Amino acid sequence: MIFWIVLAASASDYFDGWLARALEQSSYEGKILDFLADNIFLLLAFLVFARAGVIEPTIAIVLASYCLAVLLGTTVVSWGAGRPLVAVPTGEKLFVIFGYIVACSAAGKLALPGKAVYSTILWTSGIISLASVAVGVIGYFRIARRLLQRLDR
Repeated sequence: MIFWIVLAASASDYFDGWLARALEQSSYEGKILDFLADNIFLLLAFLVFARAGVIEPTIAIVLASYCLAVLLGTTVVSWGAGRPLVAVPTGEKLFVIFGYIVACSAAGKLALPGKAVYSTILWTSGIISLASVAVGVIGYFRIARRLLQRLDR
């Protein structure tokens, strides 16, 4: 059952963005909601799958901590700016893509334990997700540096 829930969440996240762009109905508010939904879903998925023993706990904690740090960081910056702000560097986009792959493959591994392909995909996407965390952190530091430079002017 959890496999289908995660698969439906992943597919709906992709298709709602695709549909909004196709109908030219994308909005800043929609971008913010999508950003929040992605990070909250992935945060919970990593913790649930770690608790179930499907994802290595250390990897899940690093990935979930990144989601939490991004959510808290954007919240603090948004409060400081007086309006919701979302800046999405390339590393964050990679993290979300591979985070969903991690969640789907973890759900597949849990639902179909006899299929080794899910373990292979989970391991590979987990390593790429960890690398994208590093790229995402660098991207957010660059954004923070640019914001601080604008404030100095």
